[in-house]
Amino acid sequence: MWSGRLTLTCAVVVVAAVAVACGDGDSAPASPSPAPGGEETQASSPTPVLGDKETNIPERTGIAELDAIIDGFVVSSTKPLWPLLRYQTLPCSKTSGIGERPKCRADQDEGAPVEVMPFSGCEFGLYRPHEFERVLADLVEDDLYGVYRATPELRFPGEYVLVLSRESLYPETEPPVIAIEVSVDEGRIVGVNATCFLTPEEAVEMNGLGEPLFLPDGTDQTPDTTY
Repeated sequence: MWSGRLTLTCAVVVVAAVAVACGDGDSAPASPSPAPGGEETQASSPTPVLGDKETNIPERTGIAELDAIIDGFVVSSTKPLWPLLRYQTLPCSKTSGIGERPKCRADQDEGAPVEVMPFSGCEFGLYRPHEFERVLADLVEDDLYGVYRATPELRFPGEYVLVLSRESLYPETEPPVIAIEVSVDEGRIVGVNATCFLTPEEAVEMNGLGEPLFLPDGTDQTPDTTY
């Protein structure tokens, strides 16, 4: 099981390294939107600009903004999700470590405001928009397991959570699939938690998520105890 944690941790580090190497241009512009616990920003407009495309988004839960997020994962596309991200704005630090404030770039002063998305993949990290772009591209390729009302037990607070399912690289020594939790608050994605060692069934049970608001067709929620 420890190998699974190491694998996912390494994957997160590689994603961040590749993102930094590719430059600091942000692909999803953001505008300020204050929120409790620190200033937050969200990409594009403050509400989803669905317009004429709204009729093309299936009504899965009856909650328009949540259905728009679900649709992005169902069709495995990041494009409809960019206006539905909410970044935090935190002061950067030249000496911060993992899980604290975001690291300043060489051209930034101590305390300069930085937009970040919290992502926990065995180790906690704060990802700038251009870094989270690559994380999100991987996430939409995972299988959607179910959508639930959020509970206080979740890593990142919100109103709803999408539970994703990712195939394990080492199914002989760890769960065959790993759960990933995408927290949604006020119609925006606000944080992602890769559980590292929990199956989707275990994540649902451990977080007390209750009855699903939406299940993809063919989803089997029978617990897998073969590992």
